[in-house]
Amino acid sequence: MSCIGFLGAGHIAAPMMRFLAGKGHDVLVSKCGAVVASELAASVGAKVMGNQQVVDRAEIVFLCLRPAVWQEVVSGLNFSRGPAGNFGHGERPLRIAVNCNRACT
Repeated sequence: MSCIGFLGAGHIAAPMMRFLAGKGHDVLVSKCGAVVASELAASVGAKVMGNQQVVDRAEIVFLCLRPAVWQEVVSGLNFSRGPAGNFGHGERPLRIAVNCNRACT
């Protein structure tokens, strides 16, 4: 199974994490949303770690961040997999899914 990481642990991310963990995937969650992250660690075995650690260890990363904070969170992260051609996960590139919630107007 895949190792799937989440930056952000809000109302949309938490059910996704529960579902994926239930299907046997390893789930990594950032410390953003610490209360929810702690609950997920206890209930489904998600591993809580820093943002860069999630990016470094996950094969797939979901960005589940609010529009007001996403740029600040990702601007300091290195999404590179090291030297060209060396992705660190069996030559598979990091895949990123973006879910920046928009406020309804």
